[in-house]
Amino acid sequence: MISLLRKFLFVFFIFFLIIFVVTYGLLRGYFQQDEWLGIALTIKAFSLPWWDIFVPGNLHFSPLGQAIWRSMYNVFELRAEYYFIAQLIVHVSTSTLVYILTERLTKKKGVAAITGLLFLLNGRAHQAFTHLAIFHVTTTAMMFILLFFVYLSGLKEYVIRAGQGLMLFLIFLAAVCTREEGYMLIPLFAAYLWCFDRKKISWQNAKFYSLFTLGVGAFTAFRLFAQTLYTTPIPIQYQVTGAGAEYNIVTLPFKFIVQNLIYSERIGLFMLANTQKLYPAIESFFTSHAPMYDAGFFYVYSVIASVAALWLWLVRPKGLEPLALFFAVWIMTNAAVLAFVGRHISVLEPRYLYYSAFPVLCMTGVFIHSLFTYKGKMRIVELGTKAFSVALLVALLLTSFQEIRDVVNKQYRDGVAKKQIFSSLMKVHPELSDNTIFYLQCSKPCYRNREFGADVRNILPFSSGPGMIFLVHYAVGQEKKWGDFFTQTFLFDTYAEDYKKIGNRSFGYFTTKEKLEKTLRDNNLSEDIVVALEVNEQDYTFTDISESFRKTLTIN
Repeated sequence: MISLLRKFLFVFFIFFLIIFVVTYGLLRGYFQQDEWLGIALTIKAFSLPWWDIFVPGNLHFSPLGQAIWRSMYNVFELRAEYYFIAQLIVHVSTSTLVYILTERLTKKKGVAAITGLLFLLNGRAHQAFTHLAIFHVTTTAMMFILLFFVYLSGLKEYVIRAGQGLMLFLIFLAAVCTREEGYMLIPLFAAYLWCFDRKKISWQNAKFYSLFTLGVGAFTAFRLFAQTLYTTPIPIQYQVTGAGAEYNIVTLPFKFIVQNLIYSERIGLFMLANTQKLYPAIESFFTSHAPMYDAGFFYVYSVIASVAALWLWLVRPKGLEPLALFFAVWIMTNAAVLAFVGRHISVLEPRYLYYSAFPVLCMTGVFIHSLFTYKGKMRIVELGTKAFSVALLVALLLTSFQEIRDVVNKQYRDGVAKKQIFSSLMKVHPELSDNTIFYLQCSKPCYRNREFGADVRNILPFSSGPGMIFLVHYAVGQEKKWGDFFTQTFLFDTYAEDYKKIGNRSFGYFTTKEKLEKTLRDNNLSEDIVVALEVNEQDYTFTDISESFRKTLTIN
């Protein structure tokens, strides 16, 4: 145990230095989209009982993930840099476990080093360590899944003792209480024993397996019961309908392999550009670009499969069968869990690649290492395999580095702009009264938001509703006062304009004057509660124009 801890700390330190340098500037970023909803729900939770985290709001059940997020909010509030540090720590911990487990499965430190480094810097799954809404659920659940197998692989006795069995179940419980992918452990546990540790499949361990199965069943029953406690109708886009499941199960394994090695945008742009050149009218046959994307993925997969077949025939690596079977089960299980999201998945978003990255990159590590250490009969062949393995590793790392830097640079620009917005807001309007309606307009026709990918209607460069984000900032330190306003995603949508009154308090946000005037009329409100701000898009500062703007309102 002590030697394992030393190894973990040593690898963790090296990996953390690497990722900290590669993501330099990330700590200057800020919350983006889903994080704001998470913070809003955390503020609302100040008025709820402690057990509300066990009531799933939609298809996700993540009491541990919520507990992590709420604990961080209680300590750090809206200081995003600390969330980013925590995110990097979790990702580096997961990458370190990848290194340790790979070394145990392959018995080769070289393969472990390659796999760990590729996983650490996997730009294709960058959201796991650049997007704050991801790490406390997706990344953390993956960490527990890997920890399960690291702990299991360290059990040298063939009979699992009571304490060891309890520890395995607790790790499983932590994984499924973080994200649904934790259920992957059930088939993966069986696959691991069959591939690497068959002596543990014995009557002596029947009691443990029975109790483990009973525990899984009890937790699942509790999970289903908890879902019934949530009575608010779930939007169709968040329901587990099974739509597109057959298509997803068939196509996702191939996409996992391809997209973990090649950024999907490169494939997509190549396919679209060249297909349209050859067949200018092809788009008229399809309602979307999905078929062309799929064709690109399968073309690339066929190349990868051909290279793999040639490698197996020429190099003939030993001991590959159990590893290949275990990883095949891993990828198929991951695909099965993701398949029932209720829609056809054409291109996987980066966060969905995090679980499949380990098997794909580990097999890639085995491939690269075997080519580099290959001893051929001809010197020229041996040099060629070494050169190819090094070139492949460098290409994977450089393309990942480019993808990570693109995301980090955007995070940095967004963070600077957003922090300036709230700094100016608190200077112009430092305190929120019990009844306030914000109205925002640009000093000139809005134009700069296009740089941040936001529609000009949004006034401010946010992909979540600015109204909700404004209220979040004012609610810090006054959570019980404003928490009830964060229900039914009030003002969360990007272009949301709305007004809500609860008791003696009210809050609203508008960018359309006609909607504001109608709200004032319908609710018999005085124009005195309107706070009108003019946005200077040159530096995202505010000017209070309330006095002059109120005179222009027509509410009678």
